[in-house]
Amino acid sequence: MIRTRRLARLLATLSAVLISLTACASGPVLSGLPAPLPSAPTQLQASVGTESAVATWTAADASHGFELDLDVNSQFTNPRTLTASAKTRNIGSLKKATTYYLRVSALSDDNRRGPASEVVSFTTFAYPGLTLAVDSASSTSLTAKWAQPEPKLSYEVQLGTDSGFAKPSSKTTDAGEWTFAQLKTTTKYYLRVRVVSATGEARSDWSKTVSAKPAEAQPLVVANYNVDGAATSTWVKRRPVLLNRIASQHPDVLGLQEAGYKKGHTQYLELTGALGKSWRVTDSARTATSTTRIAYDSKRVQMVRHGHVRLTRDSKFGNKRFIVWAEFKQLSTGKHFLFLTTHLVYQKSAKAAAARTAEANQVVSLAKQLNRTHLPVIVTGDFNTHQKRTSGNGVYRTLLNNGFADPLSRSDALGSAESRIQADLEPYNGSHRAANMSASTTLIDHIFLTPMRVAEWETVGKLNSSNQFVGVIPSDHGMLRATVYLP
Repeated sequence: MIRTRRLARLLATLSAVLISLTACASGPVLSGLPAPLPSAPTQLQASVGTESAVATWTAADASHGFELDLDVNSQFTNPRTLTASAKTRNIGSLKKATTYYLRVSALSDDNRRGPASEVVSFTTFAYPGLTLAVDSASSTSLTAKWAQPEPKLSYEVQLGTDSGFAKPSSKTTDAGEWTFAQLKTTTKYYLRVRVVSATGEARSDWSKTVSAKPAEAQPLVVANYNVDGAATSTWVKRRPVLLNRIASQHPDVLGLQEAGYKKGHTQYLELTGALGKSWRVTDSARTATSTTRIAYDSKRVQMVRHGHVRLTRDSKFGNKRFIVWAEFKQLSTGKHFLFLTTHLVYQKSAKAAAARTAEANQVVSLAKQLNRTHLPVIVTGDFNTHQKRTSGNGVYRTLLNNGFADPLSRSDALGSAESRIQADLEPYNGSHRAANMSASTTLIDHIFLTPMRVAEWETVGKLNSSNQFVGVIPSDHGMLRATVYLP
């Protein structure tokens, strides 16, 4: 009996020990095992700046964060360690134009590093992003401009039709600007630029993208001026005032009459020489076209071809007279046009009137002969017609019946000036101090044109409130100026 009780107590003790040992094995012993390590991140890449970069990657295990190693040595002998809670990290305090090596590891639940990703390298940019400006000097081009950080750098400039530059036009230049030509006026373009090495590697980030459209239209300023001859004793006094009058209107092309040579003065060359280095005449020979000339600003128009024809009826009325013509290209739009100027006979007889009508027909015929490609045409001149601008005037009727418009007409839809300045001032005043004013001005000097938009007309003259000319009167004729838009 005693042995039985002892055996029972022993069995109970052994059972308690076994229970205790089992509890220890299922608790503290299992919880001491290490947590599993996360897998290595993938697709590590860096977006580069001059003194910074942004690293991004993908990872299946991201809840416990990441550690990155950064070093200038590919063996990571002295790495800079960075932490990240998400799958991206901004990295600052970098050196310009320096190559770095980068790797990233995910952290386990107990903050241990898993295997590292593949190593990637990147080189910081040598220059900050450029500031891009874009303007349109023509209706078919855009010019991108930027400040150059230092001499002898190369640049890649891109133009695209979408902001993502899916199919860009890329050009490399060592200048601080580039012009993209042959563009469409109605298309919106996107432009950007960056510094590149001689072999094409990026040395700066892209500039901020700039969007722009080519200019829809550019004005053309045409003018006519009978400058009252170099032979007059007043020329030296009148010249600076007349020059100022022309310059103030900024013409692109100017028809001149009575701009000849006498008493040591080649008047048309004196005028173009004083207007600036870019000014030319279509023919500078003294004997070429007598006193009728075409002057133009070569910075704004390019002469394509030129010539002159003598008027058929001039010999019966004294000196030689001409039609002077030229085809020009407007540089701001690339559009071509014909410009003709003339000086018809001046006598007041019936025969002279008939001669002027015949000469007007000659102008029209010449314009048609020259204009095989249907260019816009502008005709200026001293028409010496003393009648009003009416259908009874032979010169006026001839030009209007052959497709030309009168900018001072108030009925034409295309060719009538939208704005008129001093349009009632007679173009011929005979150098009198009191200005001749008329609601229906005579046809002494005029500008005719094929249908096109005429934004503004001005009969140029400096008048006071009493319609008196102020200061030196530069010519017995007034300058005429029209601002037009080529179709």
